Amino acid sequence: RSNFEATPPPILIDNGLAVLENDKIERHIMKNIPGGHNLFIQDKDTATRTENVYSKFKLMLLKRDDPSKNVVLSYLRKVNEHLETSGTRFLTGDTMCCFDCELMPKLQHIRVAGNYNLSALIFFY
Repeated sequence: RSNFEATPPPILIDNGLAVLENDKIERHIMKNIPGGHNLFIQDKDTATRTENVYSKFKLMLLKRDDPSKNVVLSYLRKVNEHLETSGTRFLTGDTMCCFDCELMPKLQHIRVAGNYNLSALIFFY
C-alpha cells in the first residue's frame, strides 16, 4: 500500500502485479481467479430479491412494530424460496457471486442485531 499512496482504493495486488482501476480489477479477477467470472454476474431477479433486505431490517429496528417485522420476514422468505427452487448452493449458481458477497454479511448483521433487539425488547417489557 505504501507504494501507491497517491492512488485511491481499490488497489488489487496479485503476485506482485498491481491493478489500479475498477474495470481492470474486475477483468483481472474474471480472467485469473478460478470462479472469478461469477462475482460479476448481472441478474435482475436476484438483485430485486436481495436489495432491500437490509434497509427494511434497519427500519424494523427503528419502528419495532409488527408491520415492519413482517416486511423483513417477507424479503427473507423470498430469498429463501429462491434458494430452495434454484437447487443451488448460492443465489445464482454453485459458486459465489456478487449478490452472495453482499447479502451474507447483511444476514449476519440481521442475525446478531435481531437477537440483541429481541432480548432488549424482552428486558424492556
